[in-house]
Formats: sequence, C-alpha cells, structure tokens
Amino acid sequence: MADYINKSIICQAYLHLDPAPEDLNDDELKEALQEFLGVRAEFFLYKEVGTDVELKEGSLKIYLTIAGSIYAGISQYPSFREGIDLFATDAKRMSEYAISESLFITKSRHDCILRTEARTGVCGTLKKIADEIDAIRRQNGEIDPSRLIEKMEKLKKVIFTFKDNVNSAEDKAWVFPQLKGYAEEQIPKRAKARPGEAVSQEIQEAFTKERRLLMRSMNLDG
Repeated sequence: MADYINKSIICQAYLHLDPAPEDLNDDELKEALQEFLGVRAEFFLYKEVGTDVELKEGSLKIYLTIAGSIYAGISQYPSFREGIDLFATDAKRMSEYAISESLFITKSRHDCILRTEARTGVCGTLKKIADEIDAIRRQNGEIDPSRLIEKMEKLKKVIFTFKDNVNSAEDKAWVFPQLKGYAEEQIPKRAKARPGEAVSQEIQEAFTKERRLLMRSMNLDG
C-alpha cells in the first residue's frame, strides 16, 4: 500500500468480485488500472495526484486510491464553498469511473459482483461539514433552537474525524482557517425563535456556548 503520510485520501473505489475472473493476470490488471487512474485523476481532479492499486486474492478484491492535496483541489475554483462542492463532485465521479473501468477490464458483470463502493474520502467529509453549516444557518428560526444545538454538537464530532484524516500539515494550515471563516459568516451568533415563540435565556446561552465550541473545534490546536 502506498504511503499517505503527507497526503490525504481524496477518493477511493472498492470492488469485491467472486468468483474471480479466470486467467486474470494480476500484474497486467494493476498496470492497466494504474494507468487509467493516473490519466483520469489528473484530468478530473488536478495534476500530480498520487494513485495506488491494491489487489487481494482468493475472491478478487480491488482497492483503488487517489491521494493528494485538498488545497490544490479546492483552490483551483473561484471560492472556497464552490470549490468544496465541485471537488467533491469530481472525486465522486472519479471513484465511480474507477469502478466502471475495473469491471470492464476484468469483464465482470452482475453475477460475480459481491460489492462495490465509491468513497469520496476527505472531500466527502468536508462537503458534509459545509452542507451542515448551511443547514444550521437556513434552519435558524425554522426549527427549535435546541435542535440546532444538537446539530452543532454532532458537527463537532465530524470535524474532529475530518482533522484526523487530513494528513498534510499544509492542508491543515489552509483548510481549517478557511472552514472556520466560512462557519463564522454563516452560523448566526444568536438563536432565532420560530414564529409566535420565544427563545429562553437558558437556550440562548446554550446556543452561544455551543457555537463558540464549534468554532474552537476548527482551530488547529482545537
């Protein structure tokens, strides 16, 4: 398996085929998939991404991984938020293409496909975070503030998981200030009551505290 210490996993594709195709040459399969990944990833994501192909025998398991820089992927777009959406879309498309190409090369059809997964890696997690930030902003005044507090609590956990999966120090130094700045802009500083209701002082204080903790979770030392 490749060394990803200084790179983050952008996307992955996984296939489990049983029975394995007959007369399959593992070296030729790896070479073909590696060439496919390299060319397509540079086109759909950005140049100089890292790629890796791993095969496990018995029934055939194929792991295809693309690793690289979050900064390089997102900064090519006009804005941070737009970049998150577009880079995640490209990563998803890339992992789906990798699955299709693997099935085509191995000549595998429905009867031998046990499982396939198109995984979006850090791109998908970052999009999930940004989407939830948008949802909190949009739902303020529409749902009970206590539910927004719960959303922020859950979002902190996702952010900590995301931190663990961002392996590049350079990526961390760029993406978390960007993410925190976006959250500061989008998430209201105070909870808004639903029409005809009021927000108690206790809930308002809890909302403010949870918002502060959420922002702190995006600090590099948080």
